[in-house]
Amino acid sequence: LTGENKSRLVVNLGKKALGTIGLAIELQKKIDDKNLVAPTGSSSSLPLALPRPVDTTIERATGTFILYAPESLRIQPTQKDGVRDISIPEALQGTQRIWESTPSLQENLAFAFGDQPVSLVFSVERRKPFVSVRQLLTARVESGNVKYLATFFYDIRYSGVKNLRIDLPAAIVSDVRNLTPLARETTLTNAADTQPEYVAWNFTGETEWLGSPQIQLSWEKKLGNLEIGKSIEIPLPRLIPKETDRAWGQIVLSKAESLDIAPTGELNGLRPIDPQYDLMTRSPVADATRAFEFQSDWQLQFTATRYALEEVKRTSIERSFIKGVATRSKQIGMQALYRIRSARQRLAISLPDDIEFDSQPLRINGVPVPLERGSADEYFIPLAGRKPEEPFLVELRYTTKGTFQRIDIPTFPEDPAEQKAYLGLYLPDEMSLLASRGPWTEEFEWKKERDGKLEPRTKRSEVELMNWLTEGIRVTESPAFQKDGTLYLYSTLSPEAPPDGSLRLVAIHNTWLSGILFGTLGLIGLALLTQPWRIRLAVLVFVFALVSVLGFFVPTLANQVWSLPLFAAAGLTAVLWGTRYGLYDLPSQFAHLSRIVRIRKPLTTEETGVENTLSPVVADQNDGQEGEKHE
Repeated sequence: LTGENKSRLVVNLGKKALGTIGLAIELQKKIDDKNLVAPTGSSSSLPLALPRPVDTTIERATGTFILYAPESLRIQPTQKDGVRDISIPEALQGTQRIWESTPSLQENLAFAFGDQPVSLVFSVERRKPFVSVRQLLTARVESGNVKYLATFFYDIRYSGVKNLRIDLPAAIVSDVRNLTPLARETTLTNAADTQPEYVAWNFTGETEWLGSPQIQLSWEKKLGNLEIGKSIEIPLPRLIPKETDRAWGQIVLSKAESLDIAPTGELNGLRPIDPQYDLMTRSPVADATRAFEFQSDWQLQFTATRYALEEVKRTSIERSFIKGVATRSKQIGMQALYRIRSARQRLAISLPDDIEFDSQPLRINGVPVPLERGSADEYFIPLAGRKPEEPFLVELRYTTKGTFQRIDIPTFPEDPAEQKAYLGLYLPDEMSLLASRGPWTEEFEWKKERDGKLEPRTKRSEVELMNWLTEGIRVTESPAFQKDGTLYLYSTLSPEAPPDGSLRLVAIHNTWLSGILFGTLGLIGLALLTQPWRIRLAVLVFVFALVSVLGFFVPTLANQVWSLPLFAAAGLTAVLWGTRYGLYDLPSQFAHLSRIVRIRKPLTTEETGVENTLSPVVADQNDGQEGEKHE
């Protein structure tokens, strides 16, 4: 620094400069101006001199000037000689931001200058603080008391304030607790504009309040023993933030499960809002049932009523699909799939007797999970970590000894809410299903194939049922379930426990069914072989009518009977009857017809040796009677 006032800075370079170089100089000057320290409503004149190069070897000097200032200052240029106004991006072009490390400063003005002398004078005024506050008042009603929590979210801009004031009703002052860290409350006596029956609290911190501070207050009120069916009116106290430019807020009412709350009277100064989506906080208030918003003075009183709690089911089995494959070795492989929502840690399940588990019998969403076992053959499905509102898929695999004559499905001893359940059983192809019993509805139809044979076709395919089960559930890949035979599908609502809820099937081997049908109709044909045709036809019509009527009561049996063996037996019977007719009935009819012709022929006198004394009419009558007699 050289010169008389030390106003000239001489910089010695480390080596000879050639080309483009840069030089950064930082200067600081402290300004002690009362109009800038606190908001006084008056402005001060602030001249700013720019550093300029004065070396005589410089041929041309240009530059830009950017003014940074905090938000708390209002700055207006009163004199600007030797400069022209430019935009902030134009001033920053080709340079770096100097004040990036100071977020409290903002770019305010920008100028460009040249070789001419520069004179800049600004009028600077400290802005008054702008205080806005959002109030969130929550009241949670429980059986014996009401818990209140009031949170004030302040937004203080431009300038800091030393104190924050909140007026409280005098009736709750002794119960209110200040939950704000590093905030001390004091009572203001003789405070201005205090409403009757209110007390003014003043909050101070370690430094001035600036930015987004919060004040949190809580208190409780005892209600006593609230009996079932009784109601009680609860007033909601109003807390008033003072010395603010804008104040508004929201009220949230929450309750315990056994209570019901409702506002009484008119909503003065309040607007109902949705407590799940319209609250000022991002996270909703737990168990919130009512919410209101206010912009000015308000008044609210509500009624709390207690009701008796009814036990609800904590587990819901929304959809079920149980598959079974009957093998020729008198075993049935079972796969039980359940779509469940549950609030339990483990779910009890009862399985049929005499079962054998697979190597990994239990899966949840396709992931193997160990199956827990208790005493007396009790099994439990672990559900720890599952959210009650999210469904999951439980898969259980095992093998049971026995035949298809009785199918028992797993049951749940804790009696959860069970809805639609499907049960599909694969029977070997050589077996024919005749009938089914139990509280189950058939979910298949009989369709005629190309070879003319009737086959069962399910109304919903297995792929559709799996998609129906896993809708909205992310399931990892599960090992394929081995299937063989023909699928017969059944459904029910809220399946019962065995034996009342068991599915019982009646099936027979195809060979035995064909033999019975063929033999029965063949014996009927042989028994009617010597009977008149009208009796044969009547019996045949009766048999086919019986099969048709059987379709209304036992449709499965009727469809199995109405098959190729029946028509083959009917064809063989027709052949037997035709052969009998050709060998015996037809020759006897020809002999009978020739005899009738011989009797009706008139005899001459020479042939009989007796003179015919009957008149022609009488003779004709006798001939007619004789003919009728022979017929």
